[in-house]
Amino acid sequence: NIFQTNVDPVRIAKNKKKLGAIEGDHVTLVNIFNTYLKKGNRNRKQFCGDFYINEGNLMKAVKIKSQLKEYLYLIGVQINKSDDYDDPPAILKSLITGFFQNIALKQIDGTYKNILLNEILEIHPSSVLANIKPKWILYNDTFTTTKKYMREVSEIDIEWVLTLCPHFYKDTRKEYQQEKYKNESKMNTKRAKDIIVQEQKLKENQDMMESRASIMK
Repeated sequence: NIFQTNVDPVRIAKNKKKLGAIEGDHVTLVNIFNTYLKKGNRNRKQFCGDFYINEGNLMKAVKIKSQLKEYLYLIGVQINKSDDYDDPPAILKSLITGFFQNIALKQIDGTYKNILLNEILEIHPSSVLANIKPKWILYNDTFTTTKKYMREVSEIDIEWVLTLCPHFYKDTRKEYQQEKYKNESKMNTKRAKDIIVQEQKLKENQDMMESRASIMK
């Protein structure tokens, strides 16, 4: 957590949303990190104070990033320079491969259901997506108070999940449509047969009525 723990969570949430990204909490944290680096040493402390950010934790993040870059250099991995957003889809795809069990789908009542674990969850009010509630989301972890909340939430494309995690997720949409078409075809066939039977009975009744009328004459 990069925010100060002794500050009212509501105030933190408001400030967090000022720096928020439409993709969700993960890219928001990237934005905060990049903004902090751009401020320069003289203005960083003021920036952290204004947004209730724990500067010590951000400094740890800066150190870890430097260590990771050195490690990648040692093993021969090329590092491509990125822009301020650091390519949100790439970040989210990377997170999917690590948090593939933490994929949730929005339900009719506004809650979320973890696809693999069948848990009913909610987005915590401090998330930048708390009022947006996208259809598919990824989250870091959960914690329980009066409800079971998801922490650090981002919107994702389900196609990314199906491509990156085929062993855990299967696209059943085509099968569902085929089964739906099959059932509709059966129903239509049954309706057609029922109509034919009804028409035959109607004709038989008409023939019977005509026959009786002819006898009475």
